[in-house]
Amino acid sequence: MTTPSAGARQSHEYPHRVLLMVTGRTPQVVTETLYALACRPGPGERRFVPTEIHLITTAEGAQDARIALLDPKDGWFQRLCAASSVVRPRFRTRFRGATHASITV
Repeated sequence: MTTPSAGARQSHEYPHRVLLMVTGRTPQVVTETLYALACRPGPGERRFVPTEIHLITTAEGAQDARIALLDPKDGWFQRLCAASSVVRPRFRTRFRGATHASITV
């Protein structure tokens, strides 16, 4: 990781932070990535908590994301938020042609 130049803004200083991910039938990679960025930053790094998460996936992957990630009771996002300091997100989803899932937190 490079050191930011003097006067450069850090990612947490931006009000709009997007995490763009490409997934297939394994939506758990989304929660694993979010956990690593938000809960386990590297030495000298600050937490990165996105304000939006965009998934580009297949039709089957979009369905898997709805079931595994977004279920309000048992979804992995809910579990991650309950077990960590990540703020529990509110979700708005759009599935464009069942191939691009846009999840806004």
